[in-house]
Amino acid sequence: MGNFLSRTTNITRYKVNVDLSQDFWDSLRSKLAEHAFHSIDDEPSLVSFGWTSFDDMLDTDFPTITYDRGGYICVGFRIDTRRLPAAVVKKDFDIAVKEERQLTQKNFISRDRKNELKEQVKLRLMSKVPPVPEFFQVIWDVQKKNVYFNSTSNSKIKTFEKLFLDSFDFMLVEISLSGMAVDLFGVEKASTLEDVAFAGVSDNDLRVRCNDEILGRDFLTWLLWCDEVGIDIADDNGDILSFSVQQRVVADRGTLGGRETVAVSGPENDFLEAISGLASGKKVSKASLWLGSEEGDWTLTLKADDARVYALKTPKILKEEGAEEDPDGQLLEKIYLIEKALAMLDTLYASFIKIRYSEDWATQVKGIASWIKSVANG
Repeated sequence: MGNFLSRTTNITRYKVNVDLSQDFWDSLRSKLAEHAFHSIDDEPSLVSFGWTSFDDMLDTDFPTITYDRGGYICVGFRIDTRRLPAAVVKKDFDIAVKEERQLTQKNFISRDRKNELKEQVKLRLMSKVPPVPEFFQVIWDVQKKNVYFNSTSNSKIKTFEKLFLDSFDFMLVEISLSGMAVDLFGVEKASTLEDVAFAGVSDNDLRVRCNDEILGRDFLTWLLWCDEVGIDIADDNGDILSFSVQQRVVADRGTLGGRETVAVSGPENDFLEAISGLASGKKVSKASLWLGSEEGDWTLTLKADDARVYALKTPKILKEEGAEEDPDGQLLEKIYLIEKALAMLDTLYASFIKIRYSEDWATQVKGIASWIKSVANG
């Protein structure tokens, strides 16, 4: 279950590169109603998914649901799934086959008949097994053309993307480091990416490595280096970002170099073990990050394989003493805090990508390699 107002949340981000017409707004309620969630409690179906109210997964009455929250389209996404235990299906299927042999007085049962028996068993079991509901929330920032989905599960993401396309006929484009590189430099330059070894020997086959994995692992390793040696990173206004890598760092050789990992954690950790792993050719594949500004502190976790945000914790929303509770006000403040964190994160991403595709990258690689060597050798 996901909730943007929770203390921590996971977020998958998308771009919707379209300008919404008046026809879209006029038909939005009917589109949501057409693809609203319907229950399968009394149906022999394995899965059902659709839109609900942002606040209540039981509310699918779109003629009355309020989905416009201060210029954001906010809706719920519910998916119910029946999970039939394989062992139970096999047991009941074996019983059905045995009964079929007794009934027909034949030992041989054709493949087609066995398939029929298995389907009958599944239908019978589905009437006994209740579906398991899961609920998530979707925020569509119409002005910035961003969509936030508070799940990082690949299976849920795939289903959500299908529902979004079926409902609105718009393709969601998940935000990624390679996509950011294309936006900054164009397809031709962004696709000319070679892997580097900061230390040790790179044993990865670059012909089957994707740019996102290369960029992600280089970014997290570079970010740790910037933090440890004190390199400032500024936004477009020249303001220095407050950030630090903390609590947990995982280093490995990537998907093609085996999953041997070095993981270190703890608030006072100095990352010596992780840096020793970097000295053997590993790169950072997962890290926790602290971000700070005048509004407070944010923490989140990043993984090298994608640009999704894991376990984002925002500053606490403070309620004025004696003020009446305003759910929309709380939500809009939470969205502001989430987007503030994402803006700071994107500044880090953009700063790295600009360097990664520049002539200065070779100098930075030497700096990272020298740092790894000096720390690892004590």
